[in-house]
Amino acid sequence: MRMPTGFLGIPTLLTMLASAAQAGVVLEYTTRELPSGRTQSVERYYAQDGMMRIESVDAATGAVDHVHLVRDGVIYDIEPRRHTYQRIDPQTMKSVMGAQNERMQAMLAQLPPERRAMMQERLARLQSGEEAGPSVSYIDTGRSDHAASYACRLWTEQRAGHPTAEICVTSFSSVPGGAEFGTSMKNAFDTARGISASVPQAARAAQDIARFGKMNGVPVRTRHLATNGDAERETDLSASRTQSLSADQFAVPAGYTEKAFGRAASD
Repeated sequence: MRMPTGFLGIPTLLTMLASAAQAGVVLEYTTRELPSGRTQSVERYYAQDGMMRIESVDAATGAVDHVHLVRDGVIYDIEPRRHTYQRIDPQTMKSVMGAQNERMQAMLAQLPPERRAMMQERLARLQSGEEAGPSVSYIDTGRSDHAASYACRLWTEQRAGHPTAEICVTSFSSVPGGAEFGTSMKNAFDTARGISASVPQAARAAQDIARFGKMNGVPVRTRHLATNGDAERETDLSASRTQSLSADQFAVPAGYTEKAFGRAASD
């Protein structure tokens, strides 16, 4: 499942919590390289009635090059330039993973016994999540800061025990439409968690997302850290507004072709 690459992507933003649906809200995040200040990426988040739309925008042209819709327990992964999309839900994940497992077992049956045993052990580790990559944790530093006009609380992201980002999080009430944004993010997080739970090897990812939920607010500045601890990129909440959003904002456009999950949406 492809995820946005700007702010923190779906594996982080889908963990915010809030309540009480209100009018629609649009938040825009801009990521810039440091120290040049060159815009690297832009993402827009649309929330209304518990639904979420996440757009990745080409910083050079302003064109939307990728969309995720999250609604009704389903994630729609959309490629606007190719007019294609994928539907991702627990049933789809189980079906795809089951088919992949059958193909894997058929392949293993053709291997010599020693090689087969080695591959089976590796497969078991993958399915248990042992080889899902370094664990991610989010730690409240207890320190406060300001980002633009927002008072915020500092958190650190760590991967395998090493700091990879510093995140300044403000309360939902500090952002126009923040309550509605939080409600939609909670629904989106629950959707992603349900999908992850349907695949054992995604368990670690679901656990990491749950940890991030402790932030319970809106990130307004994220400093992405290099291995030496210096900030190499910065993502800022660059715009926020409330507005009534049309139903089309949360629907797959007419005429788009569905691609089976497991294939790139651009294939």
